[in-house]
Amino acid sequence: MKKILFVLLALLLLSPVAMAKKVGDVDVADSISLGGQNLALNGAGIRIKKVAFISIEIYSAGMYLTAKESDAQAVINADDPMAIRLYITTNKATKEKLTDAWNEGFDRATGGKTDPIKGEIGKFNALFKTDPKEGDMYEIAYVPGKGITLAMNGALQGDAIPGLEFKKAVFGIWLANTDDEYLNNLKTGLLGK
Repeated sequence: MKKILFVLLALLLLSPVAMAKKVGDVDVADSISLGGQNLALNGAGIRIKKVAFISIEIYSAGMYLTAKESDAQAVINADDPMAIRLYITTNKATKEKLTDAWNEGFDRATGGKTDPIKGEIGKFNALFKTDPKEGDMYEIAYVPGKGITLAMNGALQGDAIPGLEFKKAVFGIWLANTDDEYLNNLKTGLLGK
């Protein structure tokens, strides 16, 4: 009997268990698979948008990398597989509001120089085809040599958008320098700080 308990305990300790981190009301996975490669949760946070005097939680987010990294510029510049998952936590989000936010992020990430990636930005924004609902999950992923992909609730939304410079701008949406206190809080969380 002791041998059986020992074997069961050993199997339990050695078997991969999909753990999750609670971020707001959302369970964010500790790891994901991307292109056959395992990515670990680097950090997570909540995107809050202030509207007048009200703060609204828009989504919980987790960023997945091949190795822990707390330097935003290193993540932006890396030509490595990575992903950000966004778990929508409100019914007030629309595809227009999301793409407006991405466009502001692209402008911030490129220092206002979006012209070289204007076509890619248009393709990216076109991937957001329907308004999200509370509980929906977007995965924005980058695979070197392939590009940026968008999946909604696990369903790929179109073709990959190639280019390392575009990837840098996409991840800069969340990681570029900003004066926005709420975005800085999210950035700090994604960087595991």
